[in-house]
Amino acid sequence: MEKRIVAQYTMYVYNTGAVVLVKKEEELSECSSSIRQIAGIINYVVDHPGKHIHYRVTAGVNSVAVQENVRTASVHSKITKKLDLSMQEFKIMLAEYLDGTSDALEEVLRGACVARTKQADEVAVEKLICRMKESRNAPQEEIS
Repeated sequence: MEKRIVAQYTMYVYNTGAVVLVKKEEELSECSSSIRQIAGIINYVVDHPGKHIHYRVTAGVNSVAVQENVRTASVHSKITKKLDLSMQEFKIMLAEYLDGTSDALEEVLRGACVARTKQADEVAVEKLICRMKESRNAPQEEIS
């Protein structure tokens, strides 16, 4: 019998010992490009702890732009238009969320789900929120 791949998963292992398996095609493929790009930035920031939030978000924007084959200005506009935040406000809100000092980012992300892909957007946002909450316990060393 021929061996073939029938499913792929991404495994997230957190410093708390929690393990989350997410089926690859369910991650972000069905959600809107806005949510996919915003989630990509946030996932990049969570995956690269240590540096100041400004550098992490900027690198996340650049990474998402390359992955999506779009200009960085397009990724920036997803934050400013879809979330109705300036980049500085987004960075502050994300830093406060990851520090555990504010949960305001959750409602902003939930409010960004669009009607056309609402269910997929909501699933992606909830998974993203769970992942961000898990990362709150990770040490965040600030390097200027």
